[in-house]
Amino acid sequence: MSPMGKQPFFDDAALQAAATQTAESLLSSLPAPSACQHVFSELFLKKIERLRRRYSWKKAGRIAGRYAAAILLTASLTLGAIMAVSPQARAGIMQWVREKQENRIIYRFYKEQTQAPLPLYRPTWIPEGMEQEKYRYDKFSYFAFYYNNETEQGFSIDYSYMDDSSIPVVTPEEGCTIIHTEVNGCPADFYQMPDDRDGNVLVILDEEANIMFGIAGNIDRDSIFNIAEHIVLDKTTKN
Repeated sequence: MSPMGKQPFFDDAALQAAATQTAESLLSSLPAPSACQHVFSELFLKKIERLRRRYSWKKAGRIAGRYAAAILLTASLTLGAIMAVSPQARAGIMQWVREKQENRIIYRFYKEQTQAPLPLYRPTWIPEGMEQEKYRYDKFSYFAFYYNNETEQGFSIDYSYMDDSSIPVVTPEEGCTIIHTEVNGCPADFYQMPDDRDGNVLVILDEEANIMFGIAGNIDRDSIFNIAEHIVLDKTTKN
């Protein structure tokens, strides 16, 4: 083995300075935002952001950091205590529970992370005039967004495994009506906003497949349920 010689020593300050210089160099090489091609209109981006905020999936660690006080208070309760205090909010014992925290509804899961790739489901019916604008699918999650330019209506479909690494959150408008129902034999919660334009939300918990589906959109109740009832497993595609 050839001699390596004396290794140079870099303290934390030197390493941080080098990292900062590298980051600045990389950022300076990027084109200005004005030089980038805009794919979506400002109106479209505002609408999809509004729907995203109405219903979203959050990592357990991220929620714990942002809402530490609320989460720690909840964590101090045992599962048995939660069930005793709110028997209406549980279904699928030891599988999932629905909680209300301030102005949010949180779904908590009690299963370890699933290792199998997420199966692919597709909607076989969508409202007339809707076109797919965004799509993402991997072994962890699925997301698709559909939009009608003429009516300025849109909806999203997303789903993921019900494991303890994710916390789906619904933020209803004041005056929202929550309806506990079923879709294709699975327990479901429909969040009917005072105005459809504010974005309604349907949450479906498929306990057999261990998957939670969410449909959110500024469309009417019947359309959302029709979409949900026509979501099917794509048996021809493998992740």
